[in-house]
Parts: sequence; structure tokens; C-alpha cells
Amino acid sequence: MLVNLGVPVFISPVTEQLSLTRPIAGVGISIQNSGNVTVQLLGLEASGCEAVKFNRYLRPTDSIVIPLAPEQTAKCAYQARLDSGLLSLQ
Repeated sequence: MLVNLGVPVFISPVTEQLSLTRPIAGVGISIQNSGNVTVQLLGLEASGCEAVKFNRYLRPTDSIVIPLAPEQTAKCAYQARLDSGLLSLQ
């Protein structure tokens, strides 16, 4: 019997650059991984605003759009919740 087993392996580069950018999005927040390492994005947080929770891996150059109400997008300065802590969006 043959069995094919695939296991994802993330190998970090010698010099890690962790960076998430926030390009303009009309229907929410767009986040792009502009660094050179894969990050686990667990959600968005801002003081005085409702937290947005999800779980998504972003490889370098990957992007995601999180739909939000227009008033949330305008008034909340969200930070990304990663498995290693909070990271400001540039």
C-alpha cells in the first residue's frame, strides 16, 4: 500500500523581516505581507473598537481583505494580532 503524506514546513530566512502593510481598500481592511517570513494572523485589535478574530497564514507577498463596516474602517486604528503578539500596520 502506498501512502503520500504532505507536511508543511516553514523555513525562516537568515535575516527575518516581519512587515504587514495596509493598502487602501474600499470595503474594509486589506493586509499584505511585505516581509520575507510567513506569519500567522489571528485577528485585528484596536482600543475602543470591537476585535475582529480569524486565523490565517500569510506567506510573503500574500494579501487578505477583511470586510468591515465603513465607520469601523475610518475610526479604528487596528493592529494585527499575530501568534507572537501585536504588530502595527504600516
